[in-house]
Amino acid sequence: MFVVELLIVIVGVFIGLQVSNWNEARIDRNRATSYLERIRADVDADIVSYRDRLRFWEEVSAYGVAALGYANTADMGKLTWWDLLLACFQASQLAEFYATQSTCEELKSGGELGLIRDLELRNLLARYYTSVHAI
Repeated sequence: MFVVELLIVIVGVFIGLQVSNWNEARIDRNRATSYLERIRADVDADIVSYRDRLRFWEEVSAYGVAALGYANTADMGKLTWWDLLLACFQASQLAEFYATQSTCEELKSGGELGLIRDLELRNLLARYYTSVHAI
């Protein structure tokens, strides 16, 4: 009888541990999904911001072309003095791009990058957050 009771206790403990492990894995999957949803929102916001920066840089570049055109040839073409002054000023403008990194930093600082089990995805995220600093 003692062996049967011991076996029941052992099986019960094993099942309890297994249920606990399954529950912990489910919680980790939910946390990973939550982090990935937040990272997606961050990247979506970065895309909007980056498009805005590209438009800005295109305008600055056009002003720079006008200013350099005069600097190289001393020919104002259709530019007025005001247009030339504006072109010189606008060509000097700068707008840096900063990626939204709070979610990724939270993952890294909390030591929870392992929640994202897909190694390729983790590498892509690392490459993204590294490359945006080079812009």
